[in-house]
Amino acid sequence: FGQFVVEELEARGAVVVTAGRNRPLWRDGMHAHVDLSDANSVSSLPRAAGDVQRVVHLAAAVPLRAADDDPERMIVLNELSTVRLIEAYGSGLERFVLASTAEVYGGVPGPRPAVGEDQPVDPPSAYATSKLAAEMQLRLAAVRLGIGWAALRYTVLYGGHDRIARAIPAFITDALGGKQPTVVGGEEQRDYLHVREAARATALAATSRSSGVYNIGSGRTTTIYEAALAIADMVQPGLGVEVVPKPEPGVHVTLDVRRAERDLGFRAEHHFPWGMEEQLEWQRARL
Repeated sequence: FGQFVVEELEARGAVVVTAGRNRPLWRDGMHAHVDLSDANSVSSLPRAAGDVQRVVHLAAAVPLRAADDDPERMIVLNELSTVRLIEAYGSGLERFVLASTAEVYGGVPGPRPAVGEDQPVDPPSAYATSKLAAEMQLRLAAVRLGIGWAALRYTVLYGGHDRIARAIPAFITDALGGKQPTVVGGEEQRDYLHVREAARATALAATSRSSGVYNIGSGRTTTIYEAALAIADMVQPGLGVEVVPKPEPGVHVTLDVRRAERDLGFRAEHHFPWGMEEQLEWQRARL
């Protein structure tokens, strides 16, 4: 994801410095070393990165499996890292953009209207809770320091390099193995967005003058069954999908994305399953 954000920013004329514990394999440009779990390392980042006007904070602890959703780790690497980065730069920044998640809304059984940014939140995990806390820390600091800010609540992203144990990678793995993807229930609605589209939204947020929380999605809904069937047909036409009854009502999450279009100028140009071939090839190479 970071690679695509860098490409989008550079296409808009920005000079980008990446920062992290490891130098990205996809980038030959300027890079500064920082360990977000180490307060001293973060405080030294401005000296290492040089004169920076805008920070796009994409780094996060994202649980690859439910067992990885450790509260302390989420707090340190998601909430506290955000606080440290803001404090390191202070009022010298023009803008700070935070990668958050639509998971902060939780989910309710059965279909419901698209969720807007001002509606109640109900984070269902330590990860989502830490992201919501990071948003609140950013809002408070931005007001205090007088800097622009944006917290981006991304919907379900897909594309190459996805290592998280979730539905789309699982469907692809099954289909590539000649097995029908298994869907439990399947009627649940989701908004799937390709990572390249999410990267474009992120670059627009970094260059915008509007501040606030923004839902980043495609603006369209797809059922989990429809997603699995589309993937199965792309891998092997006629393969089909196995549907297993779900004992309890499924959870639906769809987003109202009008604020991002109004303030950031972002509107998805491509919709699921656009770009799925890239993820298929990436996972096929790792079988």
